[in-house]
Amino acid sequence: MNPQVIFLAGPTASGKSAGAVKLAGRLNAEIFSADSRQFYRGMNIGTAKISASEQAGIPHHFLDFLNPDETFTAGQYEQKALALSKEIFLNKDTIIVTGGSGLYAQAFISGFSPIPEISPEIHEGVLKDWEELGLAFLQQELLKKDPELYQTIDIQNPRRVCRAIEVIRQSGQKFSVLRAIPPAPRPFQVFSFALEVPRAALYKRIEDRVSVMLELGLKAEVQQLLDAGYTPDLPALQAVGYPEMIQYLSGKITELEMIEFIRQHTRNYAKRQLTWLRKDASLKWITPEEVELIPEWIEKEKKSQID
Repeated sequence: MNPQVIFLAGPTASGKSAGAVKLAGRLNAEIFSADSRQFYRGMNIGTAKISASEQAGIPHHFLDFLNPDETFTAGQYEQKALALSKEIFLNKDTIIVTGGSGLYAQAFISGFSPIPEISPEIHEGVLKDWEELGLAFLQQELLKKDPELYQTIDIQNPRRVCRAIEVIRQSGQKFSVLRAIPPAPRPFQVFSFALEVPRAALYKRIEDRVSVMLELGLKAEVQQLLDAGYTPDLPALQAVGYPEMIQYLSGKITELEMIEFIRQHTRNYAKRQLTWLRKDASLKWITPEEVELIPEWIEKEKKSQID
């Protein structure tokens, strides 16, 4: 076995899910979803989650395993994905990772520096100090315990300072030192691709997708979530499509406004994804039609590495 992971990235509505299924069929691979919005049960239409029939019998992982009020960090994803990949690689040599949450894909593919998970007690303690003693108190603690980090981060940003103090208190080490430790090497080779769709075509795909979501029953899906007791302020319900529909259901905006807001916010989301992806020099940009050529490209790359 020569285990390999193929990362198929791209902005929302670019055709990643369909491309991954097509590729997995050719390579006898399994698929890891790296879309944090699709982790949640009951959120199928608004997240454009691939249906059972669209999965075409290809094993998909990390779909529908959380309730909307549960959390699942990139660090947790990394641990579970690595453990699962070890099992899969006993019988198969290819896993395809696809989805719009770049941070989760990165967690599995390349990993992070060994920053510890923060306990609720540490988190609450730092939050209490910030609220009762002020940001200046935490700044002084940071200056004393990690002067190198103090010189490099925005110390006027409470979120950054609190995060640094949490890590220091949890680990007993300097955050600057932990951050500099490289992640553990991966026991597989990674090949990364990104789908490129012309802007006008991508926006048309987004517009069509929103129309399909509404036809499939996005309104009923959101209402069911609210009826089940899930509150609009949950992080899961901040995914594009849900806040807009909740505003419409509460009478704050009209139906036409809701539709246009979802389309606009989805376009904005696609732009943010593209900005993230453009920073990754390892990505080979391809059209959705070129997904079928990926196996040949990988073989050429492997051959060139041997030569």
